[in-house]
Amino acid sequence: MKVAEQENFQGRVVAVNGSIVDVVFTPPLPPMQALLLIESKDRDTIKLEVAGHISETMVRAIALTPVAGLQRDQPVSSNGKSLSVPVGTALLGRMLNVFGEVIDKGKPLEGVKQRPIYAVPPPLSQRTVTP
Repeated sequence: MKVAEQENFQGRVVAVNGSIVDVVFTPPLPPMQALLLIESKDRDTIKLEVAGHISETMVRAIALTPVAGLQRDQPVSSNGKSLSVPVGTALLGRMLNVFGEVIDKGKPLEGVKQRPIYAVPPPLSQRTVTP
């Protein structure tokens, strides 16, 4: 199965079963845990995450946002990256949603480092513990 890193992937919805969405792509496929986006003029962007490669041309994804109104043949795009969230001291005292977007009506976060949610943790030898 051809899987590529960091590309522009374009696909189409072929099946919707609750929060499970099957999407067909021209190979190569987006990698596991890649964020898929379905844009719409009349509603918010639907976000999906690749949960499995079920054939040479199809992935099975889990919806991260509501899929009401999602139909077969809708276009899907991805850059091959996984979901990422902001990190750093600028987040202290702020409130974010699960996508790392500010929801506390404060200033938008600018210049904040983003980190993928599936990043490898630092080795134990580099971690510090404070009493």
